[in-house]
Formats: sequence, C-alpha cells, structure tokens
Amino acid sequence: MNSPLSKAAKTLLALGPERAAEVLRHLAPEEIEKLTRAIANIDKVDPKESEKLLHELEKQMRIEKHSLRGGSDKARNLLEMVLGKEKAQTYIDKMDRANLRHEFREFEDYAPEVIAQALSQEYSQIAAVILTQLSPVYAAKVLPLLEAKADIARRIARMQPVSPEVLESSYKSLSQKLQAIERDSALETDGEDRIARILSYMDTSSEENILENLRREDTTMAERIRDKLFLFEELIYLSKQEIRKIFEMFPDNQLWAKALKGAGSDLQRHILSSFSINRASDIMDEMTALSPLRLKEVEDARRQIMKTAEDLHKRSEIYLRKDRDELVE
Repeated sequence: MNSPLSKAAKTLLALGPERAAEVLRHLAPEEIEKLTRAIANIDKVDPKESEKLLHELEKQMRIEKHSLRGGSDKARNLLEMVLGKEKAQTYIDKMDRANLRHEFREFEDYAPEVIAQALSQEYSQIAAVILTQLSPVYAAKVLPLLEAKADIARRIARMQPVSPEVLESSYKSLSQKLQAIERDSALETDGEDRIARILSYMDTSSEENILENLRREDTTMAERIRDKLFLFEELIYLSKQEIRKIFEMFPDNQLWAKALKGAGSDLQRHILSSFSINRASDIMDEMTALSPLRLKEVEDARRQIMKTAEDLHKRSEIYLRKDRDELVE
C-alpha cells in the first residue's frame, strides 16, 4: 500500500517534469528533500496507477475549482435577473469564453514541441480552435511544427465565433492528450532520470540545495544525478565564444579529442568550428591518432569538460539549459 509520501512522489512523476518542478517551488526545503529522495528511489510507475493518481488529483481540483466559482454563478444569476434569461446568455457566453481563454493560456507552460505532439493527434478543425485560444506569439511557435499546418492555418482564417461548449470540449481533449504524453514520458525513465529532469526546470539555488541533501544521504547517487543534469551533448546549444571559454579553462587537445570521439557530426562540427583553424586541426589529428577507446575513457573526458562547464554556468559566464530562455537581449 502506498504511503502518503510515495503517493505524492508518484503523482509528481505523473504530472511530468515541468509541472512537478513548479509544485516543488512552493514547498518547504524539508518537504522537497523527502519528495526528491522518494522519486529517485522509484523504479517504475504502473500506467494504471499513474492514471488513477491523476484522476484523483483532477477530482480534488474540480472540487476546489467549483467552490472558487461561486462568484461566477452569482454573476450569472444577477445578469438573468436584470436582463432576462435570453439577453443575459450573450454576456454569459462572453464570460465563459474569457474563463476558458485564461485556462487555455496555462498550456503555454509546455514546450511548443509538446503541444505540437498533442495537436498532431487532433482533427485539424480542433487544432485550429485550440491555436486561436493561445497567445499569437506562442501559437506561432507551435504551428510550424504541425504536419497539417497549411490546412490548420486555412481553417483559422475562415473560423467563425466558437461556442463555449466547443471550447470546453477542445480544452478537455488537449488536457487528456498532454496527460497521456507526460505519463508515457515518465514511464520511459528510471527514478534518477526523472529527478534529473525535474531539477533541470528549477533555479540553480534550489537545484543545489536538493543535490546537497541527496549527497548527505547517498553521495554516489547524487553524483549520478548531477551527471545527468549537464550532458556533453548540450554544448551544441552554446555559442562559439562560450565553448572557447570552456577550452580556456581546460586547454587539453587530447582530452577534447577523447570527448569528441563518437560524438554526433553536428556536435563535432560545432565545437571544432569554435576554435582557431590550427587548434581544430590539432584536435582532429589527435582524434585520428587515437586507438579505439573504452566507453569509460570517453565518458571520463566528457565529465571533466562538463564539470568545467558547470562551474562557468554557476558563475553566469556561460548559460546551459533553461537559463538561456530567461535571458533578455
């Protein structure tokens, strides 16, 4: 039988990393420590159990939401008393649309790629309705990712006013598909992978506090989680200036040659193009001269480079992961 702590940890996993991180931000440090430790120790969550936990959470939220909408119901009754039922309906429909539009905007907490994945499972007409309820800036990021983008754009251009019933049905449909995506994603990874993904959406200070608490209990596990937070492949998102800054801290041609051994061609090209022609040529010569390496040798080299990148990241000299999205230029 699930303990309250285990149930809470599994519910966070079912919510997905972004929403789980948002929940953790509102908890006390000792609560965060207990939950992250519980998540890291979970091997897997049965899909039926995950669905049941989400259903229980949704039921509880509906109860709370219903109690919060008492003011809305009173407004409806007042409109009907003053204007009559028929005339009041026009204003009530506008009020419903406004409430739903606010709820639709909550979907913008997801990455555009996730929304696009969910919309690809919808009919073009429903996808068009949903996109009109999102902010134009966010919808512009989602639409190009859809295979039926031309048809959806045409439907948006020709769209007539949409009833609150259709909006509510579209909202529920998208919510269900996003829950399924998050549930499937959570089941693909082990506990340490999941907590690493959750931490990646948190600010650096919170991330460090949680890792320090985990380290006091299990140093090895904490280091494994840290390794999953800063991956060598993430260097492809850095500017050439940032990569050169890492190299200045670790100017070892052979180390970089080992780290680049077996890396994707795009990543190799991006990193080598950040160096001078002579330096890049020297590293490529080192790579050619290297005999076949054990995976551990490659991982050790990458870990040393990423430790330097992490230190620079903490000093705000380079920007890894989500922090890049928070910059204003």
